[in-house]
Parts: sequence; structure tokens; C-alpha cells
Amino acid sequence: MNRPDASKPLKILSIGTEKALFEDGWVRRRIVEQLKDMNATILVFSKGKFDAMVADNVRVVSTDSWNKYFYVLDACLAVLRIKKHEKNAVWDAVLTQDPIETALVGVFAARVLSCALAIQDHGYHFHGDYYRKESWLNRLRYLFAKWVIKRADAVRVVSKRTEEALIRLGVDQGKIVRFSLAVRRPGARSPEYGMTSSELRTPYFVLAARFVPIKRIDLAIHAFSLVIPRCPDVKLKIVGRGPLEDLVKQKIAEFNLTDKVEVISWTDKLDGLYQNAVATLITSDREGFGMTAVESLVDGTPVIMTDVGCAGEVVKDGENGYVVPVGDVEGLADRMVRVLEEGATVKEGAGRFVWQTTDVGMGDLMNRAMARKKHAGYNNQN
Repeated sequence: MNRPDASKPLKILSIGTEKALFEDGWVRRRIVEQLKDMNATILVFSKGKFDAMVADNVRVVSTDSWNKYFYVLDACLAVLRIKKHEKNAVWDAVLTQDPIETALVGVFAARVLSCALAIQDHGYHFHGDYYRKESWLNRLRYLFAKWVIKRADAVRVVSKRTEEALIRLGVDQGKIVRFSLAVRRPGARSPEYGMTSSELRTPYFVLAARFVPIKRIDLAIHAFSLVIPRCPDVKLKIVGRGPLEDLVKQKIAEFNLTDKVEVISWTDKLDGLYQNAVATLITSDREGFGMTAVESLVDGTPVIMTDVGCAGEVVKDGENGYVVPVGDVEGLADRMVRVLEEGATVKEGAGRFVWQTTDVGMGDLMNRAMARKKHAGYNNQN
């Protein structure tokens, strides 16, 4: 692991699934900024063909797969092509987006390129046993993730909750680097979602999420149905898209809320929706972090969320929002009524919220991985 020229930028291979890298936008700019002091090749699981320098120091390459079931194989083949194309290159580290499929490729790549392995864990897999109980395939994924997360030279987490979960799992705390996701500041996103003056006069809650089971949009709708008898003028705006869209609309009809709940197709123009809402709802059974909460608080709007992700760390119960147990429909409804009737304290707390960034970043993660890899190699020789 001795680098020929320590003054040169780190050379890393990143493996992920972020197809937004194929287009110029906030996601690409955020990732390029994270990698600004490195020379990086990013390999993306995708059925589309893409190969371009998106910055002077960042190349993005797709697996160009025929089917998603070939992502891992195609990524491994791409690693071999990259090594052959840059046969004289000295690689410092491989970085993977998660501890499952991309990490499987990462283990192979780190061996092929003779470098350190760093893994990002956004918290979906080790918070309780929800993930591994979803399916038999997830049980296998969980076992692999548990193995690889301990084998990695460094692990990046985005929340204290995830760090604590990994330590309980037996992961050496010395390999864990915690730093949060970047957040789009007000004004940095697309223009606000437009609303008429009459809409602005009507109080509403907002929920922005993918329409998938884990987000528990059904819980939000059920809780909202309990709020209406006590606060009949309030509305709920649900922003998103996904495979459960029809079920979401069905649940709205089931509770006779068609005139009270609006389903809005996903948009990045969320500032206006956040800023004018009574509160933002997060009703998930599991979250890695919950950037929706941060974006809402940055816009000055309190958050009511289940006890997942950044709850307790960012959303502080009774200070800038409310935290309720996972699946607690009555608790959720109670907090919604509370913020409508007596929410001055949490509204003021949200208004004072400042997102604290950290000096720790990808460079620190890569250096931690390389140092531990070098130390392990030294121990193996002695």
C-alpha cells in the first residue's frame, strides 16, 4: 500500500447505482464535489450505455447491462476492462454505495486492483430485523452484508443510529467514519412548486416519498383520517411516485379522503411545499437517514416522524418536531393535531434549525481505509 507519489491525488474506483450521474444536475454536482481532491472512476449499474468525463477528475462509466440481473457480472467485467485500460495505474481504494450488490463487486475489484475497500452503509440493512425478514433473498443479502461490512477497511455511515447498529454487530469502531449527506439549500433546488393563494390559506401537511411499502404511506393516510374529525379544514399533500401509487389512491378512497388528500407526481420543486406546510411527515418503518427531514427543517418547517433514521439526532422531539414509535397511527395523529393547535414551540425550533456540515468527507474515509489496509498488510507480514 505504499504509494509511489504521495503528493498525487488519490485514485479510486467507486461502484454505485446513481443513474442521475448521467445528467448534469444537483446529484452529479454533489458527488463531483465530494471527489474534488481525487481522481475517480465511477462505475454505475445501468442498462444504458454511458462513458464520459463529467469533470476533469471524474469519469463515469455504466455497466451497459442487458438486464438488471447481469449488473454484478457486467460490473466485474468492467473492472477487468478498467484495469487493462489503465494497466500501469496504482489504485488506492474501491468505494461501494452499499454493503450488498455493489459491495460484492467491490470485494472483487479491491482484490483485482490490490487496494483498500471502503463501503457506505446508509442504514437500511442493520436497523432491527425488518430488512432480513422481508424475503428469503434479503436474508442472504443480510448475511453477506454482515460479512463484508466487517471485512471492509473502512465504513462510511450517515447517522449515529447506524454507527451504533454496526458497533452492536461487532464492527470495529475504528473503521467507522460518520458524516452526513449533503442537503440542497433553499434556492439551490428547482423553482418552488406553485400554489394558488387559496391553497396557501388552507393548512396542510406534506409527505414526500417513494411509493413503496417501507415508507408506510398507508400509515400517514390512516392517521390523517383520525385528524380530520378534530381539524376538518386541514389537508394532506403526498408527493411521490412508485409501484404502490394505485394502492395509495385506493387507501385515500377507503378513508373517504378524496377531497382532503392530494397526490402530486414527484417533483424537485419542494421548497414551496415545505415552507408553507404545517409540518412534514415521515412515516417509514425504516430509514437510513431521512434527508426529507433535513430539507424540511432547513426550510423552517417542523417534522413529525417515526423513530427511524435521523430521529433524535436531527429531529428532536418537542423541539423542532415530534418523534413517534414506528407504526403508531394514534401517536402520529395526536402529534399532527398538536402541531396544528399548539405547535408554536416546534415551529420556532424549526425556524432556528441550521444544518451543521462537517469537515470530515470522502478523503478522510479513503485515507482511513488505506491506513487500515496498510496496517493489516504489515501485521500479516510479521
